[in-house]
Parts: sequence; structure tokens; C-alpha cells
Amino acid sequence: MDEFVIIAEILKPLSGGDENAIGFTDDIAILPTFEKPAIYTTDTIVEGTHFLTSDAQQDVGYKLIMVNVSDIIAKGATPRAGFLNLCLPRQMDDFAIKSLVKGIAEAKALYGDFPIIGGDTTVTNGNMVLTLSLIGEAIGEKPILRNGAQIGDDIYVTGVIGDAKIGLDCLLGNLNPDNYPKCIEHYKRPKVQPIHAANLIAQYANAAMDVSDGLLGDLQKMLGALGAELILEQIPYSKEADQYAICLKSMLELISFGDDYQILFTSPVENEVAILKSDLKISKIGKITQSGGLKLLSNGKEIDFERNNLSFSHKIGDF
Repeated sequence: MDEFVIIAEILKPLSGGDENAIGFTDDIAILPTFEKPAIYTTDTIVEGTHFLTSDAQQDVGYKLIMVNVSDIIAKGATPRAGFLNLCLPRQMDDFAIKSLVKGIAEAKALYGDFPIIGGDTTVTNGNMVLTLSLIGEAIGEKPILRNGAQIGDDIYVTGVIGDAKIGLDCLLGNLNPDNYPKCIEHYKRPKVQPIHAANLIAQYANAAMDVSDGLLGDLQKMLGALGAELILEQIPYSKEADQYAICLKSMLELISFGDDYQILFTSPVENEVAILKSDLKISKIGKITQSGGLKLLSNGKEIDFERNNLSFSHKIGDF
């Protein structure tokens, strides 16, 4: 299947007929305009780094959407339009391409079915590389940034932490996959918070970001010159992850790995009741302090941990 057939028959339907896509007949798209501030994010996923060659193409397409939507929701915004760049292996067959796009459409439908209004396709003799650039619209007067935390804020996280690390270990043969089926599913198809989570963030959060590189490392990014106390016993795990987090070392592995795609946010103490009565799964895990950096507490006592390896990071040697 050549590039022009892919665009006309497979990608064009992702626009949903949106006029800003110009029917996928031009080299540009028209940027939509909104009443509230527009925000922009982009993420690339690479075969062998963010997903395995053995992963189903439909799961890969689904994951591409989710890792981008996660950034938008965490800012108290809703996804409104996307640009899709596909760098596909030359030997990829028609069925695989259609399966990839089916996964994209499936995930997109969960978040308002925002249109894909442009992008690019090309081929490679190497691994697959997929990029989505996503435009969102803030729900409030401005998006919620990662640097807005205030002294005394409570720290919250949505969902559960650590499933992706366990799921990947299963797929790599390091753990028994029969014991962790839901963790494997989360690695392949991240469980991003529903679109109405953005309303809660817009209403209550002072600072927010998605947990993509590890809970510890992402919290460190939020702090700046501030400090934080994180209570290990309050970090939420799934039932499967509870089987794994049986000692401090394994707990630290789970909260440093990443690919959780939950929302980490801070909020003034007076909002606690309203936040915790939400229909979302939300856990209060600590508080922002005036200084002192990031401290981990267990049973009321501070514990030592390795501070130079708090999260996943791409090193130059990885490329």
C-alpha cells in the first residue's frame, strides 16, 4: 500500500470530516481556535524503546493516543485536534497498518473523538517511529502547570502506580506473566484517567503533571526550590502490584520506573474532602513543604534512598 492510499483510505477518516483538515488534500492544516487558551504537546513512541516488536499493532496505536492524552488531561484541558506522523517499516503489510490505525481510532473515541487534522507518513528500513502532536483547550482560564505548587499543599495521585514496570518485566521474561495479567495489559494499553478528570484538575489543582517517567522523579520536577514529604504507605498499588511491592527495594522500583500515566497534582488542604469524594480513584500521598527537597517517610520515619536515579531518562547512549 503506497503513501497516498494510506492517507486517502486509512488516515483521512480519522479527521471525522473536520474542515480544518482540508480533506487531507493539502500540505497544511488550519489550526482551530478556541474560547479558552490552547495548549500543545507532542510525544514520540519508538519500537524497542516504548513498545515491543511483539506487541499487537492495535495496542501500539492505542498507546500512542494515550501517552499524549495523558499530558492534556493532566493540565486541566481537553484534547481538541491532533497531528499524526507515521514512520513505518518498509515491510509492514496492509493488515498491520489498518490494525495500527484501528487502535488509534479506538483510543481517540474515548476522549471526544477529536479529529486528526494533519501529519505525515514515511517509510524506514529500521524500527517503527510514531509521533502524535496534540492540541488541547484549557477548561479554566489557564492550564495547570507543573510549577504551581504552594507550601502546605497536599499531594495527590490518581489511579495506581507501578503496573507498567511489572507488565514489562513479564513480557521480558523476568516475571511469571500468569501472576500479573492486568499489569501486562496496562503496559500495552495505559489506563489514562477519563476526560472528566480534567475538570477536577482545573478546579482544584495548583500544580499538575502526568506520571510518565516515574512518580519520584516527576514529583521532583514539580518541586523546584520547595520540599515534599511522600508517605510510602499511602502510595496506591493494584492488587497485582501489592504482590510485588513486598520490600522497600521493590517499592522504590515501582515508583521510579514510569509509564504509569496517572495524574500527580497538589491542592490546598481545604479541598481534600471535595477531591477524595470524587468518583475517580485518588490517593493523598504527601504534602509540599517549604524546603528540604524530597523526603520519603515510612511509619513516620524518614528513609534513605538513591536520589540520582529517581525516574526513567533517555541517555544519549540509548540512541
